This record gives sequence, structure tokens and C-alpha cells, in this order.
Amino acid sequence: MAVRYRKYFPQCKPIPCNGRTGKNCPSDRPKRANGEFKDCGVWCLEFFDDSKTWQSLTFKDVRCRGDAEKRLAMFISDREQGKLNLPKRKVIPTLAEYSRRYLELNRNVKENTLCAKRYA
Repeated sequence: MAVRYRKYFPQCKPIPCNGRTGKNCPSDRPKRANGEFKDCGVWCLEFFDDSKTWQSLTFKDVRCRGDAEKRLAMFISDREQGKLNLPKRKVIPTLAEYSRRYLELNRNVKENTLCAKRYA
């Protein structure tokens, strides 16, 4: 488990950064409507989940490295106590499964529409 600053923009990625704007930040970053530069990244928690795949979680209330490390400490304690319930990744259905389910949901539609959907 670790805390990392994940960068959004390609021009920010080669520059060492701690999440604060400084003299090394590129001037071609995107700007907001009021003329301020957008944030170039976000602090995230990275870890291996139960299925041994690499996961990265971000939180809206984490603004600095200190906040991220506090959240990581809470995250570790919840994991050790067994209270951690991570959201499961949704499995993407195959085309056959998706079309079968789509036709089942549209079974009560007029017959012409159903025939057109089966044909398509």
C-alpha cells in the first residue's frame, strides 16, 4: 500500500511534483473559465485487492499528502479489522449475453418492434 500523486496531463508527467504548483510546472496546462490553471493531478491510495490486482482509489476530500497518509492509515486499520468493503468491478458482458438480456427486457414491446430488433 502506498500514497502517490497521480497526474492527469501528459505535459505534467515528466516533471517531479508534490501536488503544488511551482516554477517547474508547464505553462501549457488547461485553464478554467476564470483563467486559473486546473489541478494537474490528485492524491490516490494504491494497493492490491483480494484478487491480487492493483487498485487505485481517489477521494474528493484528500487535498494534500498528509490527508492521503491519514486516509491510508484508516484504510489499513479497516482492512486488518475486516471492515473494508471495496466496490467490486463490474464484469463487461459479451455481445451475445448483452443482446439476449436486451431482447428479454423488450419482450413486451409491439411485435413489429421486436422482430426489427431480432433482425438487427
